[in-house]
Amino acid sequence: DSSGDVYCWGINGSGQLGDGMGGTSQSSNKPVKPEVITGFVKEISAGRDHVCAIVSGEVWCWGANQAGQVGDGSAGLGKKKPVKVFGLSFKPDSLALGGHTSCAYQFGGKVACWGSNASGQIQSPASNSPVKTPVEIAGLVGVADMVAAEKHICARVFGQQVACWGDNYSGQLGVGPGVSKSSVPKIVGPPAP
Repeated sequence: DSSGDVYCWGINGSGQLGDGMGGTSQSSNKPVKPEVITGFVKEISAGRDHVCAIVSGEVWCWGANQAGQVGDGSAGLGKKKPVKVFGLSFKPDSLALGGHTSCAYQFGGKVACWGSNASGQIQSPASNSPVKTPVEIAGLVGVADMVAAEKHICARVFGQQVACWGDNYSGQLGVGPGVSKSSVPKIVGPPAP
């Protein structure tokens, strides 16, 4: 709201309302305020069943955490209350959440992601293991905007180009045939004639 407070409502099976309750029987059809968060909330973003917010220059997340997408160094049970993301090396301007992956970025600056790496959307480590704390994404220059989907991520970069990385099972990276996935951001090709 205009005071910088956050309110959430709906299903709460993974604690995504952040009110400390969690479990499918504690869903809410009225807005509830997540616990713990103090400070001005600049932005909020939701993934499949987790939520992150920029609060006074820091990122806090809550909800499902099976792939480490809340960024506090753990993976497994969901977080019913917001937890601070551990190890983010910059103050973010915006967030992009999708599926079980979370990203924070500076306009024209750094990008870091954490959570599911099943399709190489976090670059490191090379395995498909969950990434439980932020990892900076190499190969991006001048990010202006970013979106995250279920298993891939795209960013608009300087020059109005779009770069995507992660899964390409349906051609969602826009780089043509022969690429099943990419852990390196690839510039989307020109439209087909």
